[in-house]
Amino acid sequence: MASNWIPTASGPVRVAVLSDTHGYVCPNVLEVASTCDIVVHAGDIGSARVLQRLQEVTGEVLAVRGNNDVPGLWAGDELEVL
Repeated sequence: MASNWIPTASGPVRVAVLSDTHGYVCPNVLEVASTCDIVVHAGDIGSARVLQRLQEVTGEVLAVRGNNDVPGLWAGDELEVL
C-alpha cells in the first residue's frame, strides 16, 4: 500500500511497527495504532483486511509484502515492495 505521508518538523512522530499478523489484528494493537501517526507493517500481513483496519484507525499505513503474502492473490500491486 503506497503512502502519501510526509513527515513534518512540527514535533515528534509516533510510529507503530508490527509484523506477522497473518490475517488477524488484536484489538489492543488497534488501540495502540490509533495513538500513532503512521503504522509500518513489516510483512506476513495475511489479508488485505488487516491493512484496511489499520488504515481506519491511523489513516497512514506503509506495508511490505512478506514471504507468506503471495503476490497475485490478495497481496498484489497494492503493497509497495521496498
